[in-house]
Amino acid sequence: MAEARRGPVRHVLRTTGDILPLLQVDLAPKISGTVAAVEVQIGQAVAAGQVIVQLEQTELLQRVAEAEAKVARAAARVAELRAGSRPEEIRQAEEMLRQAASRRGNARLNRDRIRDLFATGAVSQRDLDEAELAVTLTEAQQAAAEQALALLRQGPRPEVRAAAEAELREAEALAAQQRTYLTYSTIRAPFAGHITRRLVDPGATVGPSTPVATLVSLGTVKVLLAVPERDAPLLTPHSPALIRVDAFPERTFPGRVARINSALDPQSRTLAAEVHADNPEGLLLPGMFARAEVTLLTREGVVIPSEAVLEEVGGAAVFVVKDGTAHRRPVETGYLQGTLIEIRQGLAGGETVVVAGQQGLRDGAAVRLLEGSANP
Repeated sequence: MAEARRGPVRHVLRTTGDILPLLQVDLAPKISGTVAAVEVQIGQAVAAGQVIVQLEQTELLQRVAEAEAKVARAAARVAELRAGSRPEEIRQAEEMLRQAASRRGNARLNRDRIRDLFATGAVSQRDLDEAELAVTLTEAQQAAAEQALALLRQGPRPEVRAAAEAELREAEALAAQQRTYLTYSTIRAPFAGHITRRLVDPGATVGPSTPVATLVSLGTVKVLLAVPERDAPLLTPHSPALIRVDAFPERTFPGRVARINSALDPQSRTLAAEVHADNPEGLLLPGMFARAEVTLLTREGVVIPSEAVLEEVGGAAVFVVKDGTAHRRPVETGYLQGTLIEIRQGLAGGETVVVAGQQGLRDGAAVRLLEGSANP
């Protein structure tokens, strides 16, 4: 016989899975190149940002220098346009305008003199035409000098400055691109972890599709579990879990449910869940076989040995002993907890139930406690 006890009822899912790293990445360059150096070995711990592989940089450095020279040239052109004309250029244009005006004045005086001579018949029509042409030419030269001076004083046109500034921005963008390509030649660890594979050696030619090393994070590991459909509604994020591995049979590693899939696998009718376990000592290694116990439910209830329950056509029942008499009592069972089973209805706790020989008992039969009987 045994006593129905009231206490915490835990429903635990026991299943298996493989230890996997929380983060794993195959490192590959973003550009093609030749491996200059490999800075890590298999099993080595690396920090975030640490150099893993270095590619040759000679050609990339030349491209950066060329691009930066183009930026300097474009910047100088923009600065020149923004500064406007130099004072000496304006003074030179003013001098040329004065010279042009002087030539025009002389040409007019000469034309007037030729006209007077032509009136007296001293010069020919050809001489007069040449004098008129000289005046026209000097007037055009003066007009051109005036326009050149005005343009120098006004400075470059807005569209010229805009074009030069656009060329500067283009040169800066190309230089930034070349500097980015230069940074791509250094492959760094994106997070702290351990190198599990080294795939290249110095001198190898690699490209964007060529893995050079594999990096994993072992500070926290994960176990992928397949949760049966009947237990899926009870699974919640942060549900506690215990992990056991054959390498350390006497130890348990606490974990928690971190991620739950939103749909069942139609083939197995199971729900995928991910349990995370802290691994500060690095004892849990990727590839280890794990046994997981996930606590799906904890609540107050009544438990009795599972062998005390009679499964009958009309439902489950137990025999409760009171004053030496066995009374059949229908019960509603709940979750199985090892050798104990939850009784949701029918028992309040504290009753004595028959755990052996109850199959032959009748309601109201006299019973006696055998010496050596023990409670659960």
